[in-house]
Amino acid sequence: MNLEEKTVAHSPLGKSSEYVDQYDASLLFPILRQQSRDQTGYGQNTPIYGEDIWNGYEISWLNTKGKPE
Repeated sequence: MNLEEKTVAHSPLGKSSEYVDQYDASLLFPILRQQSRDQTGYGQNTPIYGEDIWNGYEISWLNTKGKPE
């Protein structure tokens, strides 16, 4: 399935899944913003620009000895 064929209906959102205890890139599911813009008509006559901002207000990890930091 290529990126254009992926929709929210194909996503794992709201579905049961098994717990994995390590990183698995296959669990990532990109959703194109253009799909929603086409459905709503927003952005066809309005230029759209922006950025995603992620804030890490609380970050913790285990050091090499297993101590939380």
